[in-house]
Amino acid sequence: MPRRAATPNRTPSTPRPSALISVYAVALIVGRLAASQVPALTEYGNWYVGGASLVTALLIAWMTRTRHAAVHGRWVFVVGLLTAPFFPTIVGITFAKYQPEVYGSVFGIIFAGALLGGATVPRRSGTWHADRAFRRA
Repeated sequence: MPRRAATPNRTPSTPRPSALISVYAVALIVGRLAASQVPALTEYGNWYVGGASLVTALLIAWMTRTRHAAVHGRWVFVVGLLTAPFFPTIVGITFAKYQPEVYGSVFGIIFAGALLGGATVPRRSGTWHADRAFRRA
């Protein structure tokens, strides 16, 4: 079997981006299944989302600075578990504060915010990290 040569941006021990995305997707599935079994998640959801957001931000910041690529898959799984209940929890918390007549508008605003973040964050992140070490690794 021919051995694949390492690309300039990736050593043989570095996990492939597609593998990390798969790990994250599996963690989302497991995390949402687990979160569905917690009856008080909507009641305390604002505390969960705030705390998990802080931990997630710290983990992602640490992953961008570390050179230990072998542990990235494990931390991507943890980030997936932490972020899995965000969307259903935010919808549940928000809908509990409004009348049913405006649920469509409320959901539209939530979805628009998610799309705005998805459209702007990758570009800004790429610009910010353009001259950082992990991009040249």
